[in-house]
Amino acid sequence: MLNSINNRNYTNTDITPLILSDYMMTFTIDPETMDVYTYDYNGLTAEYDSEGILREICPDIGLKIEEHFKINLKDYGVEIIDEVIEIDIS
Repeated sequence: MLNSINNRNYTNTDITPLILSDYMMTFTIDPETMDVYTYDYNGLTAEYDSEGILREICPDIGLKIEEHFKINLKDYGVEIIDEVIEIDIS
């Protein structure tokens, strides 16, 4: 049985999208290309026309992705960034 997400077919039917409604984001993975895809989430559905390939993520969300998909994000080319951005308002 094939599972299709945004015109991608997966032979592993255990790949269920991760919806993080607090962050208004949805994530899927493609084990064949080793990519993590991210989409906007509008509270009801994922907006698949907003697709992007994830390359960086904060530790909190990264941990949720790794736990949900049971993957190591480094294997998928995603860097976990834990930095504080300073803004000069002078």
